[in-house]
Amino acid sequence: MKSSDPNRIRQLVQFATEHLPLQYIATGPGDEMGFGQEYVAHRNLDTILQSLDQYEGIGVELILTGLNSPVTRNRNMAIKALEGWHVTAWDERVINAVNHLSEIEPDDSVKERVHKLLKDKGL
Repeated sequence: MKSSDPNRIRQLVQFATEHLPLQYIATGPGDEMGFGQEYVAHRNLDTILQSLDQYEGIGVELILTGLNSPVTRNRNMAIKALEGWHVTAWDERVINAVNHLSEIEPDDSVKERVHKLLKDKGL
């Protein structure tokens, strides 16, 4: 994720999308810290999400997964990515996922970030 080449980032994101168990990760928001062997995939997702704010439009599937993860840090990193993107780069699925998260987010500080994100993006 330290590359400045968007094509290389696209390749990495494609690899992650094909090899991470996204359905296993996206089980719904919770308050998990993400420690332990059962959260290795979640931590791998985090490694990618934390830099996607620099690559507008790349990694939508991973961001959607992060928004729906029980691991709080995954949701925070997905929000960070979207904070860096212009709202025109969001597709309908992203808008719906962020709106839905604003209603069901269990962590108050994350919920505040989601509401601020929606406000800042004019949604």
